Amino acid sequence: MKIIHFLVGIGGGGAEHLVLELANQNKNAGHTVVVVGITSINKIQNKFENYGIEYISLKIDKVSDLYGGIKKYIEILKRYPNAVIHVHMFHAGIMSCITKIFAPSFKLVFTLHTNYVRAFYRRSLLYITRGIRDADVIFSDNSRQSYHKRDSVVIANGIDNSKFQLKSALPDTFTCLFLGRLQEPKNPLYLVDLVLKLKDQYNFKISIAGDGDLAENLKSMIKVHKLENYFNFLGFRNDIPFLLSTSHCMIMPSLWEGMPISILEAGAAGVPIISTAVGSIPSILNTTNSFICDLKDFHENLAKVMDNYTSAKMKASKLKEIILAKYDITMVAQQYHDLYSRVNN
Repeated sequence: MKIIHFLVGIGGGGAEHLVLELANQNKNAGHTVVVVGITSINKIQNKFENYGIEYISLKIDKVSDLYGGIKKYIEILKRYPNAVIHVHMFHAGIMSCITKIFAPSFKLVFTLHTNYVRAFYRRSLLYITRGIRDADVIFSDNSRQSYHKRDSVVIANGIDNSKFQLKSALPDTFTCLFLGRLQEPKNPLYLVDLVLKLKDQYNFKISIAGDGDLAENLKSMIKVHKLENYFNFLGFRNDIPFLLSTSHCMIMPSLWEGMPISILEAGAAGVPIISTAVGSIPSILNTTNSFICDLKDFHENLAKVMDNYTSAKMKASKLKEIILAKYDITMVAQQYHDLYSRVNN
């Protein structure tokens, strides 16, 4: 089988890492696989190269690049006739639907990677193009929306669990890891409020692994409130398993989500998680295996973890059993393979 993974670019987010691991599983299963990105974003291209996966960038970074990029994409499609195109995220989804009008033999499998689409015009476009897509993938039953195909297939995200079994000494200062893009959905600006609510009672630090549009805003707010000693900006990192193994907990105060890869990674590493109950997160986390809550109660749950870390680790152990048993990339890849085969027949 020929499989093309098509996405916006290969930044360092969870969706991009899922594509990386899924493409590697496709290759190891003997399929012909290529990954195509719309833009020049290529933060983790080295990881694709290490796996021996061909990555091609269309380099569409501005409107004037559009003609050349689409022409290049059509040339790629000619190289892989009758391929299944697994499309990831909104922009790649719409571009592929337009392309399929002129190349109907290709099969489109679409994963949006979020449970919330705020813009009306995006929801409308996704709804209008439902009939062009051959299959939609959602992460959990509660994430099904009107703009998905009625027979959308539920396939959870997965990770290579073996990468997250590192054992490292924890730092003396209680360390919370914030892992993700510094953009509105991840709600990074809330971290200042979180520290302000707890700093007079607890000695702790927040390590921030990621970058994004709100980085400078966050740094300015930290400076205004003189909270520099509570934060450690790590930037974009390729050593997430190590960061998890040297963190006391992971915090995710997101406003909206799909199914975050970082939840699975922290779970596989046995790190206690404090998270808001958004997106498909409640399909994995509950009060027996983590600290899942509304944003207004987030600080209280972090306080519970710091007050009784032994209990928090016990919850994390329960979550780890679930992640290892149900969310390994090999099982997820098999579910996708079954879907590819079904739409390709």
